[in-house]
Amino acid sequence: MNHLEVISTICERFNVTSRTLRYYEEIGLIKSIRQGDGNYRYYDDNTIKRIEHIILMRRLSLSVKEIQKILSTKDIEEVMTIFVNKLSLLKEDLMDKVITIKNIEDMLGLIKQNRYKFQNQLAILNDALKVDDTTSEKDIADILDSNELLNEWNIRIIKLHPMLVAYYIAYGKEPENETWEVLFNWVKENQLDQMFTTRYFGFNNPDPSKDNDEYGYEGWVTLKEKVKPSAKIKMKTFKGGLYAVMTSNVFDIVASWQKLYKIVNQSNKYIIGKRWLEEHIILGDITWEHNFQVDLYCPLELKKEEGNGKY
Repeated sequence: MNHLEVISTICERFNVTSRTLRYYEEIGLIKSIRQGDGNYRYYDDNTIKRIEHIILMRRLSLSVKEIQKILSTKDIEEVMTIFVNKLSLLKEDLMDKVITIKNIEDMLGLIKQNRYKFQNQLAILNDALKVDDTTSEKDIADILDSNELLNEWNIRIIKLHPMLVAYYIAYGKEPENETWEVLFNWVKENQLDQMFTTRYFGFNNPDPSKDNDEYGYEGWVTLKEKVKPSAKIKMKTFKGGLYAVMTSNVFDIVASWQKLYKIVNQSNKYIIGKRWLEEHIILGDITWEHNFQVDLYCPLELKKEEGNGKY
C-alpha cells in the first residue's frame, strides 16, 4: 500500500505553509488524496517527491510558471533553456552588485581625499549605498536599532495606531479558508471592499502544537466607523504598537518569518512583543488565495535600561 502523509507533516518537513501546498494543488502542480470524515488532504510518495522537487526549484529562484513548464515537459532542451535564462538574469544581478560595490569604494576614496563638501558626499552616498546580500544578520540588527530603512532586506520600522477591527476566528487543521471566506463575504455585504482604507490582517490564535494539528486562525478587517456586526462577525479595538515589518511572497512566509525573528532577536534596543500579525495586501479582487502579498509584522518593545528599570 502506498504510504500517505497528512498535510501538516509535509508542511513541517519542508518548512512550507498549508496555504502554499493548497495553491500548488489548485494550479495543478501536485495532487492530494482526501480521506476521513474531515476530508483532510494526504499526499502519497510520488507527490511528496514532487513537492521536494518543487521546493528545490523555488530555492533556485525559479518562478511557479517556470516550474510548471519544467515538470510538464519531456523536452530536455526546453528545461535547459529555462535554467540558462535564469542563470543569465542572476549574473546580471550579480554584476549590478559588483558595480555598486565599486561605486561605493570610489565614493570612500573621494571622502578620504576631501574633494567634495560633506553635504555633497552624503547626497552621492545616499544614492549609491545599499545593504547587500553579504551583510550579516547582526549588522542588520544594528541598522534596525538605528531605525534606518533596509532596502535590500525590506525591513522597516512601523508604528500601528489604534484600529477598530471586525474579526472572526475559525478552528481546525486548515482554518484560514473558513476565516477569510466568512470575512470576505461580510466585507462585500457591507461594501467595505470598495474603500481603499480597508486593510486585512490575520494570525494564528492559538498556534498549532506538536500534540494537536488543529489550531485557530483569526482574521481582521479594519473599519473607519462601526458597522453592523453579524452573528459571526465581532468588533474590537486593537491598541496598536511598534513593529518591524518584512514583505514576503505567499510561498516564502515561513522562511521570511524565521529570518525576521532571527534579526530582531539580535537587536540591542528591542525585544520581541506578543501580537504577531500578517497583513494581506490585496492586489485585485479580494481573495485570500491569489493576487496578494503579505507583510509580516513582528511586534517590538524597548528593552529596559540597565540600572533604572525604565524603558
